[in-house]
Amino acid sequence: MFDSLKKFFPDPSSFIIEEKPYQIPSTKNLAEGIAKTIDAVAIRNAQPIRGSIVYCDLALVAEHSGVYVGNGKIVHLNGSGQIEKVNPSDFIARLEDKNPAFTIFCPTTLTGTVIGSDEIATRALLALGKSREYNLLFDNCHRFSYYCLTGDSNFLDCSFSSLELALSRQYNFSQWRATDL
Repeated sequence: MFDSLKKFFPDPSSFIIEEKPYQIPSTKNLAEGIAKTIDAVAIRNAQPIRGSIVYCDLALVAEHSGVYVGNGKIVHLNGSGQIEKVNPSDFIARLEDKNPAFTIFCPTTLTGTVIGSDEIATRALLALGKSREYNLLFDNCHRFSYYCLTGDSNFLDCSFSSLELALSRQYNFSQWRATDL
């Protein structure tokens, strides 16, 4: 019986398996590969409006936020404590230009309407040129963005989730969408 099956199944010893050692990709190539893969599936379908809170990933483990003020410019609190107006590539270029982020996101409602207001943009622009005692835990970019969103300068929580909660309370925030910035 087994002899009759041999005509259907080749002798396993006839297979030649070529073994190649696994090569670990370089960090640069890995980051580029991840960026291209995610970029291919990210639908860049949102255009921020004046006063939109925006964010980018920060080293794939955190976020960096700011306020889109129009004309391709974002106001944010940088890691040196300066409130500055920058272009999108400078906004993403955190961690001494080693941040692997490549997409800026803006908030939308459940129906896809982009969230933002002139009041938010005005607060951000009035803060331009000022400096703060930057502290990753107590006075960071999310606290600045929260202030621009709410006008509350005494709020002490500096987390990205608090910023999202404030967006939900004030604007019926639903999700972040990739922008074409």
